[in-house]
Parts: sequence; C-alpha cells; structure tokens
Amino acid sequence: NTAGALGAIFGGVSFAAWYPITPATSFADALNEYLPRLRRDPETGKATYSVIQAEDEIAAIGMVIGAGWVGARAMTSTSGPGISLMTEFAGFAYFAEVPAVIWDIQRMGPSTGLPTRVSQGDVLKAYYLGHGDTRHVCLLPASVQECFAFGNTAFDLAERLQTLVFVLSDLDIGMNLWPTEPFKYPEKPMDRGKVLSVDD
Repeated sequence: NTAGALGAIFGGVSFAAWYPITPATSFADALNEYLPRLRRDPETGKATYSVIQAEDEIAAIGMVIGAGWVGARAMTSTSGPGISLMTEFAGFAYFAEVPAVIWDIQRMGPSTGLPTRVSQGDVLKAYYLGHGDTRHVCLLPASVQECFAFGNTAFDLAERLQTLVFVLSDLDIGMNLWPTEPFKYPEKPMDRGKVLSVDD
C-alpha cells in the first residue's frame, strides 16, 4: 500500500478521498504521511494536494469523480465492500468519461467478508462495475515494484482514455512488509491526453 501511494504521488495525485476499510486504510495513511513532505509549493510552502476522509465510500467516490471531472488527478482506495457501494458512481464515471483511479485492496468476500484474509475475488466485479456495457481498465500488480509503477501508470491511462482505472492489489501484498529494490523515479513525463488550455 505504501508503494502504491508513493507511485500515486510521483504520478501527480492531487486529490484523494477515502473511507477507512481494512486492508486499504494504510494506503490513505501513506498518502497522508508522504504528501506533506513531497507535494508542497516550493515558493509558498502550501500543499498542492487534498486528502479527505469522507463519511462513507459513496461520498468518497462521488468526491473523486467530481475532482476528476474538473481535471484533478483523483483517486480513492477501498476494498470489496467499498467497491460494491461505489457501483452507481462508477457507472456514471464510465458513461460520462471521467478519469479517476480506484485502488481495490482485495480481501476475502463476499459482503463484509474476512478483512484479515486474502483473496483476489473482485476482478470480474471491478472489470464490469456499473450498469451494463461497462468494461474498465484493471491493473493487477504482482510485486511491490509493480504497485509503485502502477500508482503512476494508472493516472496516465485514466486521463489518456478518459475513464476509471482500477488497480487490484490484495491484503497480502498491500499490508505485509516486503523487501524491494529502491524505486526508480518515473523516466517519462505525465501523459495527460488531450488537455484544453485556459484560453480554449
């Protein structure tokens, strides 16, 4: 989860809304730990991001979709029960072509499931989440390095394709400590797709 959060920071996240849920809470915790150190305006010292703990998962995804609509690199992190609650907004985002990123740190289900056990049972749910005729980009990291890389790549894909992108990690990779090589700073600039200028 920390690697994914760091990848999102290096990928330009500017807005995150979330609601506490095991095993995804430590993702938002990592954003709150590292954003104040890494994302401040060098001249004013003011934060160049916003992280909001919402009142529930529905509010969290609503805020994320709103932020994505106005151009923020917006994301949330949740788990299976949260994904279920986000269905309506996910369908709306798909059809309205709003870019945003959802990290699904999967646990064993169904419903409230077993928050301290691991599974990868949300793949089909995330891929088709919505109300028919939806198919989402789903990234499935298999290592800590890929969590970091996908934290960045997910935003590029969301903005290039103007859609939701799901990153489906799980409790095992997300909440355990893993040895890893140092992360590499992204080599290429952000891919924002077609962006209108202020004049346009």
